[in-house]
Amino acid sequence: MFLGASWLNVSDASFDNADFHKKIGLYWSVNWTITFLLLYPVFLFFAIRGTRAIRGFWHDATAWQLVTGPEGKTKGPTNFIDEWESALAKCNIVATLFIVICIAIGSTDFYKTAAGPLLTCAISYTNPASNFSAPIDWSTIPIFKTNACEGHQPSLLALSSLLYVLMVVSLTFYLIFLFYSAYVFDFLAKVSRRDGESRLVFRPKQLQSALAPTIENLMMCVVLGLSVCALMQAHFAYLRSIEPDPVAFLTSDIERLATPISKYFDWGNAQARTGSQDFLAYQQKVVSKGLVLIPLVVTIIGCGIAGIAQLFDSIRNSLFYTQEKLQDHAWTKRVGISEQEKSAIRTMSHFSAFMAIMPPYGLVYLVICALLILSIVLSSFFIFLCSAAVIFMHRLVSKYLMPKPTTRMERSLLADE
Repeated sequence: MFLGASWLNVSDASFDNADFHKKIGLYWSVNWTITFLLLYPVFLFFAIRGTRAIRGFWHDATAWQLVTGPEGKTKGPTNFIDEWESALAKCNIVATLFIVICIAIGSTDFYKTAAGPLLTCAISYTNPASNFSAPIDWSTIPIFKTNACEGHQPSLLALSSLLYVLMVVSLTFYLIFLFYSAYVFDFLAKVSRRDGESRLVFRPKQLQSALAPTIENLMMCVVLGLSVCALMQAHFAYLRSIEPDPVAFLTSDIERLATPISKYFDWGNAQARTGSQDFLAYQQKVVSKGLVLIPLVVTIIGCGIAGIAQLFDSIRNSLFYTQEKLQDHAWTKRVGISEQEKSAIRTMSHFSAFMAIMPPYGLVYLVICALLILSIVLSSFFIFLCSAAVIFMHRLVSKYLMPKPTTRMERSLLADE
């Protein structure tokens, strides 16, 4: 697709008018390039690893006897995997809803910003009566060049269609997997309630080790989704700005963050150059201010909060159950709880038990999410880069400086202890 953009001369296209020049080619569109060349492959990696981690959790939980029946009898992993898959089967309606919503949003946006203008060539930033108020970007710039619209119309439509299909498929897959990552904790909360068929035994070290990959999976899913929203918002801000290229835009963004709050959304009208006034007036009128991202951001944050809330509910139920069963010496011996663990569990509150099983990097992800939300609110590409630097440093430190995660064999030895 990017090679096709090069062939159609829209990969490095620019808008030129008098002394005003602005790079608006596909290669300069961070919401397309960084998202699909970097973030989406990373998301696929975490999706594959996360799916395996969720199935592996049921094996680890039963191997460590963290899950028992109502009478205290241990349960095998097959029981949980069957219950989990039957619970997922009931969620097909949610997946279907996501598919319909994404197709509706993608097709509407495609017709408004690409297909409509290209089919009719009815767009003019100097004509207020234009049929289509589409932003001037890589998909519409040929309309402003002599005879370019007619010559490349079918090819541009094909390229735009493929990119929007990719966007719809990616967004659908992401939302389904986000729901999947959060629903695992809802399922864990349901099966561990007092009136359920299972009980979750509270053992902090074992639970933290077993749940860590699944918790990180949800956190990374939220971070990647907010990153895409931040890139889209930054691209909208770049299209509305006077800066000629993203590098100048980044420099201007850094300077803007040091100005008073009243100037946060002032993108350089006062310093507009000759030939830019009409362009800026048109772009600031038609380019999205980011309101279209609000439902997506709310969905992403809502799924993350719901997943963590259900995890807290699971740990609370687990702590209740374990504290009640500590009086049963036969049960504690069968499960393998030591005297030291008993005294620690007896004194724990709900919050301290929850914090005991949370991975140590939970606060890091909270800071990253806060930076990404700030980036979306302020339309700041610089703040997004800061959050990316925090993610990179965290992954670097966790890989080379932090203790290595236990292998499955080491986990079995830990269970024996």
